[in-house]
Amino acid sequence: MITAAPVIALDGVHRSFAGPPQVDALRGLDLRVHAGESVALIGPSGAGKSTALNMLGLLDTPTRGRVLLDGQDISNLGDDELSRLRGQELGFIFQSFHLIPYRTVLQNVALGLRYTTRTRAITTHRVRDAVSAVGLDARRNARCSDLSGGEAQRVAIARAVVHRPRLLLADEPTGNLDSARGAQILDLLDSLRTDESSRITVTHDPAVAERADRVIEIIDGQSVSDDMQ
Repeated sequence: MITAAPVIALDGVHRSFAGPPQVDALRGLDLRVHAGESVALIGPSGAGKSTALNMLGLLDTPTRGRVLLDGQDISNLGDDELSRLRGQELGFIFQSFHLIPYRTVLQNVALGLRYTTRTRAITTHRVRDAVSAVGLDARRNARCSDLSGGEAQRVAIARAVVHRPRLLLADEPTGNLDSARGAQILDLLDSLRTDESSRITVTHDPAVAERADRVIEIIDGQSVSDDMQ
């Protein structure tokens, strides 16, 4: 049984968007993620999964309720402090890779360290290790505009993990891939897990959910099931 405080938690979180009509995306959502867990968020389109991920990723703030990081309420922190926490504690993998096309693989991955204070030598070492971990040593000096879609996704993953975040958030990481390539990406993500790091994945893909330790179903902005696997 897990007894330690969660790394990240949503405590009765509501999120409404002004209308007309007003949209209540989250309606008192409670959610806990502990160190080392892999959690899948599932549910129909419009259920509130992406809004929940934005809350967990400190990209949005609740209309009501609390977001807790290591047990501390961070719901009312300013933009600068939230940016610092995102840069140091969290990693993001989105369907749109958001790579800078005219920069190289190494340069794009190095952007994942922009909020950390490290020497040039440590930064270079971390970046090259991350690029190697996703199997792109031979392409590390290629411009991202010259990469295939699969290679670009691997760069995005390397950038997300280069600073060794405690919490990795992924939004439909296999959504644009066939089953074989999707399985390769899942294998890669699993290989990058540690006992201290946690992963939260929004997905419609049963193959992704099956690999998670817990599957949380969200419907109408609320958690309706939370199953250990």
